[in-house]
Amino acid sequence: MKKKTKPDLILLISALIMILLGIIAIASASIPIATKKISDPLFYVKKHFFLGIIPGVLLGILFYKISLQSLRKKSLWFFIFTLALTAATLIPHIGITIGGARRWINFIAFSFQPSEILKLGFLVYLSAWLATLPKKISIKKSFFPFLAIISAPSILLILQPDISTLGVIIVIAIAIYLYSGAPLKNLIILGLIIIVALAILIKIEPYRLNRWAIFLNPEADPLGKGYQIKQSLIAVGSGGIVGKGLGLSDQKYGYLPQPFSDSIFAVIAEETGLLGSLCVVTLFFTFAFRGLMISQTYNTKNVEDKFKSLLSVGIVTWITFQAVVHIGANIGILPLTGIPLPFISYGNSALIAEFLALSILLNISKRK
Repeated sequence: MKKKTKPDLILLISALIMILLGIIAIASASIPIATKKISDPLFYVKKHFFLGIIPGVLLGILFYKISLQSLRKKSLWFFIFTLALTAATLIPHIGITIGGARRWINFIAFSFQPSEILKLGFLVYLSAWLATLPKKISIKKSFFPFLAIISAPSILLILQPDISTLGVIIVIAIAIYLYSGAPLKNLIILGLIIIVALAILIKIEPYRLNRWAIFLNPEADPLGKGYQIKQSLIAVGSGGIVGKGLGLSDQKYGYLPQPFSDSIFAVIAEETGLLGSLCVVTLFFTFAFRGLMISQTYNTKNVEDKFKSLLSVGIVTWITFQAVVHIGANIGILPLTGIPLPFISYGNSALIAEFLALSILLNISKRK
């Protein structure tokens, strides 16, 4: 008789607290904009709940119960499916152009950003492929196929363009590849390729270099490109130790661009202060720590176990890296990228993808 299996409860609780915190933060940060534009102060909270949380929970239950062996065997088809969805954004009358980028698809009553699901499809397939390789990986047998796997989503994301998502995917790829036992020389070659590719992207679109220039000196254009950084720092600084109180942010009233998505950590810091900010950081640290503990419980000599271990590392890297970039941008130690804060920022496509990643990690954590 098989014993009942239980997921990692600490991991689950930390994620649930972040999701609850996200509802509260979005409710507070979106009220001014929702009241002005739609005359419904809870408009964005309702969308977040009905188009993000509910679909995320339903799909998450499916991925929590799915056989991980089946997921590994069908990982290529899952990856191809997510690539096809992302490619569809480039097709006229299907993809939606917003702000000069074609990243969304209209789906019945709402728009959907396929690149968020692409992150999951990519890391599932990459983990499944690397799990089949021997411990000592050669350049011929792994590095060139590895570059080929990365190139498919990279081309699509550059065409959109969506360089922020591409950056997340590359970081996920490096983390999984390194954890799988890749030799250092492979990573050095990969680093050189990334530097060359970055230089080409900057040459094509010089505004990408301007972001770094503004990051290093926001005062150069305080009312233009440096405006968001300055307003974020004002919000974070004015929160003090304990914050102004929930709902009492001043910066959300037309000062912070996208206060309930790109700048949501700044609003949280303003309303809950240093203590609230440290609680958010602690939640992500707990999530990362428990996720890495899960990855360490599997014997990487077995293909199935190695797949679970690599997949765990990929999911933890994805969520943690995005959190670090978002928080770093809001406190002025990293350039602004528009990357949402996982489980907390408004963004239905991102939230659904994060629910799926969480469900898979909880599925991996189950024990007989």
